[in-house]
Amino acid sequence: MATTQISDRCTYDAHSLSVPHLPRISSVNAADSDLTLKSCDGVLFRVHRINLEMHSQVFANAGGSTIPEQQEVVTLTERAEVLELMLQYMYLQRQPDLRHVKFEVLKDLAEAVEKYEIYSAMGVCSQKMKESIANHPLDVLLYSVRHKYDDIINDCAEASINMSTTDMLRSLPSDIFAAWIRYHQDWTDLMNKEYTRFGPTRHHKDVTVHHCEIWAENYACIAHEIAGRPQNLLKLRSLLERRQQALGNRCEDCKRELGYWYHQANRDRNDLPQFSEYL
Repeated sequence: MATTQISDRCTYDAHSLSVPHLPRISSVNAADSDLTLKSCDGVLFRVHRINLEMHSQVFANAGGSTIPEQQEVVTLTERAEVLELMLQYMYLQRQPDLRHVKFEVLKDLAEAVEKYEIYSAMGVCSQKMKESIANHPLDVLLYSVRHKYDDIINDCAEASINMSTTDMLRSLPSDIFAAWIRYHQDWTDLMNKEYTRFGPTRHHKDVTVHHCEIWAENYACIAHEIAGRPQNLLKLRSLLERRQQALGNRCEDCKRELGYWYHQANRDRNDLPQFSEYL
């Protein structure tokens, strides 16, 4: 079967329609199409070259690589359900609603629009990937590193602080894993610093004999919340604020010390490098 390479991403198969079993036809089936795309699972999409070339840099670059023919077929590596969504960004119509798209499809769609450089879809796909960080931090991390979305990279890294070293080693390429180890160690060092910043005993101004029991109570609550887990530093500032508010008028010195702790913790966390800086 003769094929012509259009680019490193597309191949032209002039005999795809002559196979014994007729391929399925998608809902993208323009009667006046001048190009047919074929998904990796055998579904045909009859489309217009001009739309693809207007919305995709890759198809625009490949526009002169083939001669328009009635039965020309370009075989792509994406599944039909991904192409069905992707092609909607290339026509003058309502864009697809991605709110209920399964993550595996969303992930492949996000990769496809980057691969074919469909700029009109990149923003919404990257935003939906960002919204998926809580449930799929590593998948989104790898996507964002590949495509250099620094804000998503950094959000993913924070979400992955609680993951085990074994899981990260198993899931990440060696260079990203090495960066994550350095990043995680910096968070661990900061956690240890917060534990020892004041300690469980505190002598306030003009108190020289007994330490403040109210401070010991506050420190115990904060230490319990941190619980030796670096990811809990993400909620340290809100925890300090809550403890400060809960004090009321019980101890103005403790309230002042907690405020100082809050500002120190805020400064130290802001001084930590973002994960993208480790890459």
